[in-house]
Amino acid sequence: MGSAEAQLAFLFAVLLLVGIGLVAMLRSERRPGPGILMATWLVVTALLFWFVALASFLAVNVLLFAFGTVAAGVGFVVAAICLVATPFAAGLVVRHYGHHLSPHS
Repeated sequence: MGSAEAQLAFLFAVLLLVGIGLVAMLRSERRPGPGILMATWLVVTALLFWFVALASFLAVNVLLFAFGTVAAGVGFVVAAICLVATPFAAGLVVRHYGHHLSPHS
């Protein structure tokens, strides 16, 4: 594993641990504050970007080598739409769970 891959793996592990801590903070408060919701949104968005980008890379390459450049172009457009929609989807998820995960509600 090269230096760049090790740094990315470390960053991913840190984001995952911070995300676990933020979800625990969401559960511990009756109504989470905007700072906790924003931090959770940032971590969830970063993790989702990583997963969506990796899945998109793999899917576009499979489309390119299996079906040609036209299919890869369509896959690239779909991947771009998914990447643009990621922060909005993460926001909806964090907003929903931020108000429904508290133990006293």
